[in-house]
Amino acid sequence: MHQQNLPTVPQHLQQIREHLVDSGLYLGHSAFRDNIRWCRMGKADRLVVQNTLYVSGTNDPASESALELAIISAVMQISSNDFYLTADTGYKGPSTICLEYSSIKPSCTNEQLDIKPFKADFDVVKNNLRWLQDVATTDGFILKHGLVPPYTDGFRSKVRHVLFELLSSNKINDTNSENLENDRNSIEVKADKLDGIFLIKNWPTFSNAARGGLEGIKTTHRVVLIPAYDMKGATIELHFTLTHWSIHPKRGDGTSGIDTYTADIVMILQQKSGVKRPIISLPAILNLHQHKSPVKLYLFLQLAVD
Repeated sequence: MHQQNLPTVPQHLQQIREHLVDSGLYLGHSAFRDNIRWCRMGKADRLVVQNTLYVSGTNDPASESALELAIISAVMQISSNDFYLTADTGYKGPSTICLEYSSIKPSCTNEQLDIKPFKADFDVVKNNLRWLQDVATTDGFILKHGLVPPYTDGFRSKVRHVLFELLSSNKINDTNSENLENDRNSIEVKADKLDGIFLIKNWPTFSNAARGGLEGIKTTHRVVLIPAYDMKGATIELHFTLTHWSIHPKRGDGTSGIDTYTADIVMILQQKSGVKRPIISLPAILNLHQHKSPVKLYLFLQLAVD
């Protein structure tokens, strides 16, 4: 009797899934919710790793500095809709969303992909993302914004990237101008080892508004790099952190506040047919943020194709 050959899952994709499941922070696994918790940090709620909430071996709450941000993960497809993960996000000038060029945040939305074994996990991913929103809410607020926009053409989730940051975390003035200059020189020396295009002075822009905005921040900011170029429609392994903000309405305007959720990209790894795993060909760990900011890994990836 002839036995039909069933399609098999490529070994490298199965290995990727196993690695993500083992981390405990894979959105597509049923145990995900046991490993994370929302925790108040400053004026926002941050998603943290459950087992860092208490001092080891005790019931005493851990200090804020000891908490570990949860870098959660999923494997999805970058949607061709609402794709702004570009060098200047299509910036056309100040708006209610982005008041100045230094605050632009490249973003994209992600949707279900038709690849095993991750296609079967997508319902779990969706349910966990919605659950994360439902358990971090503000009393009396009705609207939710950011992570899962109310699309009508299918489920998509939104992630973003903070592209520029100040060279110094302190206010720029005469007293710290020397530190600022040292910081700028340090970053440029490291970036020079990569490629000149990654220096803020050479950062690509595609409109007069963006060019003018960039000119105004060349001496005060640096570029926070991620390997996310030409990725519209790509299958990706996505790692990100999550923050919840309570945006209160103006007093007396009679509207509801908004629960806002921001998913900040930590790393994107593109997956292609015939690719076992991305190989880090030139790691450039230019900066590791403190726990209050998302940890960013500055990696330039070269895909290894069979």
